[in-house]
Amino acid sequence: MRIPDEVYLVLRPHGGQNDWTTMMHELGHALHFANMGRDLPFEFRWLGDNSVTEGYAMLFDHRLQDRGWLMRYTALGKQDLPRYLRAAGFEELQFLRRYCAKLIYEVELHAGSTPWASLPDLYVETLSAATGFRYQRADAFLDVDPRFYAARYLRAWQLQAALNDVLREQFNEDWWRNPQAGPWIEAELFGHGQRELATEQAERIGAGALSFGPLVRAIESLLG
Repeated sequence: MRIPDEVYLVLRPHGGQNDWTTMMHELGHALHFANMGRDLPFEFRWLGDNSVTEGYAMLFDHRLQDRGWLMRYTALGKQDLPRYLRAAGFEELQFLRRYCAKLIYEVELHAGSTPWASLPDLYVETLSAATGFRYQRADAFLDVDPRFYAARYLRAWQLQAALNDVLREQFNEDWWRNPQAGPWIEAELFGHGQRELATEQAERIGAGALSFGPLVRAIESLLG
């Protein structure tokens, strides 16, 4: 409501693992907004590149794919954990391919070069081919994010993987319980609000140029 002084985390639980993923995702947003520099201009607190805040949200929700975090904080046993992580890897890959396909479709949708009547078939063909799931023509104009937000999510996926690698390098693989990691995250990440593009932030903290490389390696590790 008043960043950074008044921030709320609101959820609508439905049950199951997805609730925990959602909670961790929104917690990442909440921590970001609550720890922005109070003196930052309005533009850097409310506007900017949303790939950044989505990257932080994904950094937290991806603890549900972190073997060490899961072993420490959940009841998953040694027999269930490998199966869970493999399923999580396939889910991650499906979502990643879905958002790549969404962006391809939305570029065509907004370009105006494809006849309106042909767009539902293009939607079904593009999304179904990318994911292996059959999409419906009726969703062609509903399953669309404003202002190419699908691209923000894709860049956020890249950013979270890069951030995780930097945190592991500086604070070990269990950075999420290292008391030295919190102040660094606040000072080097959250405190900057959204004054930087995701690409600029990655360069500043030593992650280098953003790419899908770290994300692909993480998915391959989950799939085994």
